[in-house]
Amino acid sequence: MYEISIKKHVKGGSTESKNFYRLCVRIIANELGYDPEEMHQALKKMYLSPKIVNINGRDVEITPSTTEMNQEEVSAYTERVLQFAAEQGIEIGRN
Repeated sequence: MYEISIKKHVKGGSTESKNFYRLCVRIIANELGYDPEEMHQALKKMYLSPKIVNINGRDVEITPSTTEMNQEEVSAYTERVLQFAAEQGIEIGRN
């Protein structure tokens, strides 16, 4: 049996904000010698609170998706990522 739910679409973070985050990840990854996707996953683990979902009676910890974050969440997360970069001696400016 399937259950379908319909809910109001909540606009997520702007494309510009998400693109800036991805640029930050690429810069940090390059400076530290990591693959950008590995860096993205590591930063999510470091700065996003895990979500617990129950799958067939088992609690499973998952890391939230940045694509599902709203504008405020993307901005706050990006600020933490920029702080991490600064702590590593990597300066990333904003336009």
